[in-house]
Amino acid sequence: MSSLIERQIQDWQKRGVIDDQVAVSLLADINASAAKKAFGSPSTTKRVTRRFSFFQVLVVFAAICFAASVALLIASNWEAIPRLVRTIGILCIVAAGLLGGVFVHGRYGTKSRYVEEACYLIAGGAFLSAVALVAQMYHISGDERGAALLYAVGLGAGAIAVRSLVLTGGALFFWTQWHFVGPDPANLLSLPVWVFYAALGAALLVSLLLNSKWAKTMVLIAAAAGLLPLAADIAWWILEEIIDGLEWFFDLPDIVRQVIWGSMLLAATYFIMLPSPDAARKSGFFTRNRVEFSFIAGCFALLALHEFGDEGLFSFVLAGLVIGFILLTLYRHGKEHVPVRYLCYAIFLIEVFYLYAETISSMVSTSGFLMLLAVFLVVVASFVYRMEKRFASTKNKDEAAAS
Repeated sequence: MSSLIERQIQDWQKRGVIDDQVAVSLLADINASAAKKAFGSPSTTKRVTRRFSFFQVLVVFAAICFAASVALLIASNWEAIPRLVRTIGILCIVAAGLLGGVFVHGRYGTKSRYVEEACYLIAGGAFLSAVALVAQMYHISGDERGAALLYAVGLGAGAIAVRSLVLTGGALFFWTQWHFVGPDPANLLSLPVWVFYAALGAALLVSLLLNSKWAKTMVLIAAAAGLLPLAADIAWWILEEIIDGLEWFFDLPDIVRQVIWGSMLLAATYFIMLPSPDAARKSGFFTRNRVEFSFIAGCFALLALHEFGDEGLFSFVLAGLVIGFILLTLYRHGKEHVPVRYLCYAIFLIEVFYLYAETISSMVSTSGFLMLLAVFLVVVASFVYRMEKRFASTKNKDEAAAS
């Protein structure tokens, strides 16, 4: 590229478009820039960080809630819907999600990757509902392990067809579930464990061939998760020893323990609200990692509060606290703290799966709660999108004025 520009400058010099002094200055500047690049100038080797958009995160969260709410709403009125309408309706949702994702990708490219994945997420959720509800409709028997295998195969095929990361994650999640509910997942010498890792090896090869860094990362995470049953057996023995020493705490009245966990959550929320600590400033270990410690403490308190109620108003309040705590953490520190950001994503998915599985009080109420949450997130996402555009426009004007 430099040689092409140099030849162009020399041609301009010969034709008299520019004089000799200008030509020499331009060639010297090109050579200086090339030298800086060769020797790794900080200005040329600075890593470009991926842009974090709170708006896109909210869109994906809304899609998750919408998919789960539609599934529960259909399930709650399943017997009242004619069979043909049920089948066509679910297939239409699957097709709409896939075609919507393809349209977004073709129209906007990678700029709207999150919105594209949100469409695929709706299609994947509809597929899961279709398998479960059609099996119920035609009285097809099966077990949890067989359903997990079918989900993993279906979502995996869809992930390869549309190159979707969210469908890849779903397929790996159910494949890992298939491993967990196996006869002996903690025995590394059993045949099902070898089959589990052989399939992950094939998935890793496909991700390498497609040059997908995130798919490769998710496969490696699934491989590490496969060792959890073995690690759990070891950790459970240690945990039993710790619990034996804390029997007095669990003997306290429920209201006392609720106050303790609630106070812990309030303290964690307070520290999350504070600005991120300056990493360049010399400070203590806790100060430098305050966000991580506060987030873990808040999640631990929320997990402990799940002990006190799985249905009724308390479950609605608790679900709102979990989602609110996650959104607050993402808004305040999602851009600077990447591990915390991905933990927020994982916990949000776990909470939605928990609501989906436990059905707060009935399928209708759970569906309504998730649908309202999806609408709320869409409204907030629209507001955040406008604010992000306004802030970006203001920033560009300030930079232009400064230059």
